[in-house]
Amino acid sequence: MKRNKLYILPLILSLFWGLTSCDDDSSIESTGIEPARGITLKLSMPSSAISRATEEPGEEALNENTIKSLDVFIYREGADECLFYQHFTFSPELTGTEEHVALLTAQQEKFDLNINHTIYVVANSTETIPTAGLSLPQLKALAAPTLDADKKQDAFLMDGKQTMVLNDGVVINKEIPVVLKRAAAKIRISLNYINGYTSIDNRIPSKKMVNYAASGSSIADGNIDIPSLQSMNSFTEQNTGAGNNNQFILYSYANDWTKDADRETYVLINVPVKDAGGNTIDQNYYKIPVNYRLPDGSTNQAESLYKLERNRLYDIRVNIDKAGDTDPHSAVQLNAGYTIQDWSTHEVLVSVEGINFIYVKDTKISMPNSTQFTTTFQSSTPDVVIKQITVNGTTVSNGGKEVNITVTPNAKSGNVTITSPLPENFLAKDIAFQVANGAGLTQNITVSQYPALYIGSDISADAPGGSQGQNNTKMYIMNSFVADFSTLPNPDEFDEDFGSGYSHYAANPTLGASYASYIRDNAVLGYPLTDSEHAAIDTEENNRRISPHFMLASQHGTTTADTYTVSRAKCRDYVERDATTGETYSDWRMPTQAEIYLIDVLQNIRICEVKGILEGNYYWSSNANGAVNFMDPRVGEGGKFSPLNASVRCVRDIR
Repeated sequence: MKRNKLYILPLILSLFWGLTSCDDDSSIESTGIEPARGITLKLSMPSSAISRATEEPGEEALNENTIKSLDVFIYREGADECLFYQHFTFSPELTGTEEHVALLTAQQEKFDLNINHTIYVVANSTETIPTAGLSLPQLKALAAPTLDADKKQDAFLMDGKQTMVLNDGVVINKEIPVVLKRAAAKIRISLNYINGYTSIDNRIPSKKMVNYAASGSSIADGNIDIPSLQSMNSFTEQNTGAGNNNQFILYSYANDWTKDADRETYVLINVPVKDAGGNTIDQNYYKIPVNYRLPDGSTNQAESLYKLERNRLYDIRVNIDKAGDTDPHSAVQLNAGYTIQDWSTHEVLVSVEGINFIYVKDTKISMPNSTQFTTTFQSSTPDVVIKQITVNGTTVSNGGKEVNITVTPNAKSGNVTITSPLPENFLAKDIAFQVANGAGLTQNITVSQYPALYIGSDISADAPGGSQGQNNTKMYIMNSFVADFSTLPNPDEFDEDFGSGYSHYAANPTLGASYASYIRDNAVLGYPLTDSEHAAIDTEENNRRISPHFMLASQHGTTTADTYTVSRAKCRDYVERDATTGETYSDWRMPTQAEIYLIDVLQNIRICEVKGILEGNYYWSSNANGAVNFMDPRVGEGGKFSPLNASVRCVRDIR
């Protein structure tokens, strides 16, 4: 099991400060060299970026692993006097897995020989501690910082404790682990719509937490037994940086209502929905108990019921399967599945199935340049199956179009694995299916699979500006996940139907092959450099760059032949509105030479399903020496266009 650990290693320092003194503002530095002798502090934190799939560490984006300061207290066993105290502050703040080392200003020999000492470590305390530290009763009475349940925290109070002999007469490195645990509990509520109930676009659910503990003890064995309780003043949407439209994240210190039901912590939610009949319900209130489950016969289950405990994740899965109440005071209690786990791991302490439910961890899955993805499910019944598979809107059987979806058989919890070859047509593949159980409940899953290089599009809100049938309103978006264009094929389609009145008057496969070869041998993935006017600079290195994510103006931006200078100014001043996102874009530039080559190559590859992206004869890139002659133009015949007199189609980087 992976945990936050603090290590104290006894060595000897050449300089000694009195045992009752402290450095007011010590710092921790990363180092690979330990001093010859002394007491060394080592701190490591788990990171979600490299954690095993079975782990549930704190979220870096929510500062759940952040350590800004440490307070270290050492007491002789059986004594209340603080024998040693030291404060550390960190700049930058500590987080992640890197190891940090600092020295405690104490000699090993100053601790009583072969006598146990207790080490307390408190992280992120906001209290000012005297230089002599605190007596043990004072430490146990030390209050945690006031907690706001409904915000992204700056940092979480953590504490740890270890008892051991600090001086056994042998001067060797001794690793003494102290597990750091958060004082707060985390409550995560996920919404699942079933029985014909659906969410309403642009209507975000809101929540209000009632009777959460805003105060508590700084250490786990502190004596603040009855915390003060607060309730949120109003219903709010997801807090800053926490949760999404179908998920709420809240926090509370420990609270116990086993003997007083009036102190129960719960959450009220308002979920605007459409019911199975299509009726819209705007004020739709439900009550979500944060720790209530039906007895399952587990040993000592009651010990964890009707309370919130330190450093626990209360993972609640709620089925929106019926109408709520229009009044929050009479909110309807919903069916839910509850799992309590250590906040640092997926060690499940309590998982009770008192109601019928189906829960899949990931319901909107992205597979960028990946052929397989595995998520997990939990179900009230063990007969989970996969149903209603579609690929790009077409219904298929499992295995159809090489899409295979497997589920752990005869199990109430397990894996759902999606396997699909990468698309070869330079488009995203959209997969949808249902995970269902014998209770008649289903969970809809959508998967978007992307090849290493693919084309998407938004729709322009502006009218096309081109003649000769150039009326395409799509704003094509080029996406690259890997910086390797070595497998880009040569263009091989010079016979597509252009429609009546148009022919392949200048088809040049040799020219196309040279563009593909240039990209394979020279293209570099990276955002092009721009000047003060946001124009791509004209250098050989910059003209080899292909933006990893760029948008091409629609045919609203189609232009007639003109000079490089005029075309450069057109992109500088160009504006286009996006009907898909509702945004207006004014950050356009000329494409680089490599980007122009790539567009022309892609639209002339037979398996690429996107055609007619740029249909003219000559187009300017950021290379002022001459415009790019397209390999198979549809329009532009007649001598009006030339290497020094060409169209321009502007692009913009999406960051």
